[in-house]
Amino acid sequence: MAPDITIRTAVDANGRILAKSARLLLDGGAYSDTGSAVATKSANRIMGPYVAPNLSLEACAVYTNTVPGAAFRSIGGPQAVWAKESHMDNVAAAIGMDPTEFRLLNLVPRGERIRPDLRALDMDMSELIGRVAQSFASETKASNRQARGLAVAATDPANTPISNAIVRLKIDGSILVSVASIEVGQGAHATMAQIAAQTLKQPVSAVTVLRSDTAVAPYDWGTGASRSTVVVGLSVESAALDAADQILEMVAEVWELPRDGLSLVEGGVSTGSEVLTFHQIFHRSLGVDSGEVVGRGAITPRSKKGSLAESPLFWETSAGLAEIVVDEETGEIHVPRYASAADVGRVINRVAAEGQDEGAAVMGLGHALYEALEFEDGQPVNATPIDYSIPRISDVPPSFDTILVENGDGPGPGGAKGMGEGAILPVAPAIANALFSTYGIRITDLPMTPEKVWRALQKRS
Repeated sequence: MAPDITIRTAVDANGRILAKSARLLLDGGAYSDTGSAVATKSANRIMGPYVAPNLSLEACAVYTNTVPGAAFRSIGGPQAVWAKESHMDNVAAAIGMDPTEFRLLNLVPRGERIRPDLRALDMDMSELIGRVAQSFASETKASNRQARGLAVAATDPANTPISNAIVRLKIDGSILVSVASIEVGQGAHATMAQIAAQTLKQPVSAVTVLRSDTAVAPYDWGTGASRSTVVVGLSVESAALDAADQILEMVAEVWELPRDGLSLVEGGVSTGSEVLTFHQIFHRSLGVDSGEVVGRGAITPRSKKGSLAESPLFWETSAGLAEIVVDEETGEIHVPRYASAADVGRVINRVAAEGQDEGAAVMGLGHALYEALEFEDGQPVNATPIDYSIPRISDVPPSFDTILVENGDGPGPGGAKGMGEGAILPVAPAIANALFSTYGIRITDLPMTPEKVWRALQKRS
């Protein structure tokens, strides 16, 4: 069964939210798996980045005779944000207010809390809204009949601050990084290599991130919750600093030089008057032409003076603005333009970061327009690549703007925040809001297939 979500909102005469209630009923499948966690997170994520002085949330995961419900990109977020952001436009229409103005009026300011037990909001949502609007303003419109919809999200990743890393700096200047974080296409290992290289002032080409093997790699909590760059990255940075401290101490002792006059440079250590290669350092220090220093880094909730203990470590944020064109004869929706914005603190690996944002948005396009798992007697009947429809490259908006906001204020290396899950969230409600504002129809269940849209258009007329 599809999620059943009911939201009620009370506003004052000026359009400010006074109270909100939400009830979510989610299909957990035949076994528990992570269905209960999805329900919990969906309750958190249906709040949105909005002020709600009075709030009531109820989320239930029910057992059904279908496949187990499990975690998905931004666990619980796609369901909750779809309903919440569609509802925001409904409320704005009911009170005769522009939906963007309604959102801006009710956003939680940076530094204030959405809920008392969660970390204060660490970004300015109005900036993200402004950035996607600016993106559209800079281009000529794609059609004579503009249909645009906006949606935003702020979610709380369960990014448990527990991670360990080992960094080995060898005599030839090569660097080995060992972490348990798994590379699943998100670019985590390339990012760890960049963090180690930047910390040790060596070229990225000198760094190898070892293939993860839990039998030998140091412990990590897990690969997920947008935590790798921040939490694992901090442990790699800490291990690299430990290795740097050891090599500088080695030079200071053997060459009898003041420590504060030494610095790492590409290929070795600068004393101020000369550069000692790593080979020279190990040869003179150890008396053999081999050797390494091994740095260890560990991150726990007590790290950084306990600043990592509060949940979430950072808020994962996104804004999406979609322009659509509907073929009213068939009900088919085309998305010629889309802009996605996220506050990522600092970009470490730009290609991977932009790819994560774009990939998430295309996944959002999938459940918005194409994807549906059909069941008969509890069994999926379209669970093959032939029967299950996903977006093709030709379905990706021709004009796609990825905006990464960098304020350098995240908890990760260099002020980074995690990312990669947020951009999936605004797509479906942004498209639905464009349908509602221009074509006068409100689709309340996904995907928004041509048949559903065509029938809604016929009913409207």
